[in-house]
Amino acid sequence: MAETTTTGTIIDHLTADHQQIKVLFSDVMFVRPENRGDVFCQLVSELAQHEVAEELVVFPEVKGSSPDAAAVVEALRHEQADVEQMLAEMEKLEPTNPEFTGALAELSTAVINHAEAEERGVFPLLRAAGDRDALFELAARYEKAKQSAPTHPHPHAPDTPPANKILGPLTALFDRARDAVRRI
Repeated sequence: MAETTTTGTIIDHLTADHQQIKVLFSDVMFVRPENRGDVFCQLVSELAQHEVAEELVVFPEVKGSSPDAAAVVEALRHEQADVEQMLAEMEKLEPTNPEFTGALAELSTAVINHAEAEERGVFPLLRAAGDRDALFELAARYEKAKQSAPTHPHPHAPDTPPANKILGPLTALFDRARDAVRRI
């Protein structure tokens, strides 16, 4: 097995992401509406990259690990698709728009429920499917996938192999160019 420099297992990385996303939700909810833009952009980027990396690395790893795993993964994919659609709609709203606060609360509930479902459904499958070295290797692959993942939601993009592996990097390149232009 290839040696990695990643610290922590895939479960450690997913847990840390879930915690970071909860903190970002709190930050967006409790900052003044006129100051929400930058924090919300960070939240969108974190969510998009997390979800894509899961679809590329985590879900395929656990999908065939037990008789029930495919159903667990499919349910999580549907939840992620709903979150992606919600994010795409929210990106059209100004953070000062009164609708934004309600949409943010709805999004937060959906994302936190999804994270808890992953922790209950996927984490045990990951623990059962791989030895500790495999879980470290999976973490390295996950982090690499996050680094090259799109930074915005693309609800109509494919979320299963092979199409997501082909189109994802192109979409990510487009997102990063769009982000760079917006910062100018």
